[in-house]
Amino acid sequence: KSSSYAFIRKDDVRKHILNKNNIVCAECGTKENLTIDHKFSIYAAAKNTKLISILNTKGNLQVLCKRCNSKKAPI
Repeated sequence: KSSSYAFIRKDDVRKHILNKNNIVCAECGTKENLTIDHKFSIYAAAKNTKLISILNTKGNLQVLCKRCNSKKAPI
């Protein structure tokens, strides 16, 4: 878990993901309270070892606002 959070906190990773997503929430389009979110969650990776290899990749990250992130169910 801590290595995943360390990965998304890296400045170059955050900038890449934010810019790739035009600095808006992928769900609602807001520009406020943005977070970097794992599409396939840490929880899902712990349950399925096949997902562990993609957990800390830029392709597994998206921009969500806090509201949309809190509504997201673990996948």
